[in-house]
Amino acid sequence: MPMVRVWNRNSVVHKETFKGDEIVIQPGKFIMMDFNEANDFRGQFFTPKFNKGGAQTIDSMKYIEIDKNDYKAALDELNSRGEDRAKKTYVCMKCNKEFSSKRALLTHVKNTHSDELADDETREELDAELEGA
Repeated sequence: MPMVRVWNRNSVVHKETFKGDEIVIQPGKFIMMDFNEANDFRGQFFTPKFNKGGAQTIDSMKYIEIDKNDYKAALDELNSRGEDRAKKTYVCMKCNKEFSSKRALLTHVKNTHSDELADDETREELDAELEGA
């Protein structure tokens, strides 16, 4: 997973237990975290504390931000990985064989599993799909 900067935008030190580890981020500073971990950390509930007047204390305000440039780069990287996988893998739902193209998968289905298809209409749809692939 890509790494991202997690910023403490508050004016006080942020201390929080996250997945059993104590996370400390100085005010105006950042730590590096795995992209998914950073999203989980940012979204984890942080118990607010209140003063006698009923206002939330500044040290209990969670003001955490994932660096915008890192966030965009991480999403781009993850999306490109997904596109690469999608381009390379087509899986037969009957026998779990993998194929590198849609045409190869459809040919396999026609040659191997056509007798198991629901009806003649489905077979015709498969033939039409093969002609278009």
